[in-house]
Amino acid sequence: EFSAYQCPFCSAAHDEIREVMNRNRGKIRFTHFHYPLDMACNPAIRRPFHEHACLASSAAICGQAQGRFWEFRDRLFEHGRDLDGGRIRELAVEAGLDRERLDECIRSDRTRERILHDLDQGLRIPVQGTPTFVINGRVISGYRRGLYRRILHELLRNDGQWPES
Repeated sequence: EFSAYQCPFCSAAHDEIREVMNRNRGKIRFTHFHYPLDMACNPAIRRPFHEHACLASSAAICGQAQGRFWEFRDRLFEHGRDLDGGRIRELAVEAGLDRERLDECIRSDRTRERILHDLDQGLRIPVQGTPTFVINGRVISGYRRGLYRRILHELLRNDGQWPES
């Protein structure tokens, strides 16, 4: 998944994917790539858009470093429309992150390099917008209600194979 925490379509897709994954524990391999639509860290964004997306992605990376990525990620998506620097840090503390370690990690070059790595991976796909999923080799962009649920259920029924078209 390539997504941004302030993207409302990413949030909707997140809820759908999370539901399917919870019902099928151990059957789905999921990898998250940060693709913030924010000119502060994404060179492809040329105007203000999701103005706190880079900070949210940085904080999520730092949440991963503290072993709390998934819990924190859920909170970021849940509150994506009202994120700012203060709110991101509040959510981090609620998710059990150490605030001092979080702030130090956010400022690190290593965190910025991770975001640039994820953005580079997205350029190779190429990601045209968020959310974008690569599911068993197929690129699926955007969000349509129920789409990911249907796709994942179909793949689970077919041992991970796409049905012949």
